Amino acid sequence: MRIARLNSRRDESVNQIRNLQILDVDYITGDNFFDMLDNGAIVCRLARVIQEKARSAIDAGRAKGLMPVIRGRCWENAARRSFFSRDNMENFIQFCRRLGVHENLLFESDDLVLHGQPRNVVLCLLEVARLAAQRYSLEPPGLVQLEREIAAEQERDLHCLSDSGISHSSLVSWQFQSPSPTATPRTPLEKIKHS
Repeated sequence: MRIARLNSRRDESVNQIRNLQILDVDYITGDNFFDMLDNGAIVCRLARVIQEKARSAIDAGRAKGLMPVIRGRCWENAARRSFFSRDNMENFIQFCRRLGVHENLLFESDDLVLHGQPRNVVLCLLEVARLAAQRYSLEPPGLVQLEREIAAEQERDLHCLSDSGISHSSLVSWQFQSPSPTATPRTPLEKIKHS
């Protein structure tokens, strides 16, 4: 079950990266995903694309705040498992921090370079996609789009219920109440005799 979920999330990350036609990475599939990313060059290019989208959005007034910037050199031809691939990864991780990815969702360089923690890598990439889509209008992957649709549907449902006079807090408190115990008849208390 966990592997199926990871594969599903990995496939969403593949789609996210492939949808950015600027990157020209049609050759990436779910099977070769980590092998294609483990030298860090593609994730650095992804960061540069997001940086440019952020610059455009901020210049056009569609976004506010500091622009996330990827610093340092991107070693395009870095050998796998080399210092240069780790340097690429560290530059990308720093970019993720500037973008606003929570520390708990970041991965360590070796998680991708050595394929140590693929789950952490996928979760981080999905969060990067979510933030880039939310802030800078980058096309989100299907999983993020589905999440938005579910949230919008829940919001509509709550709006409809609030129009009916039922408050949100009463709905939430009703949803999470434990079932009340079944009432059992009590026998009358006998008089206690003291000796």
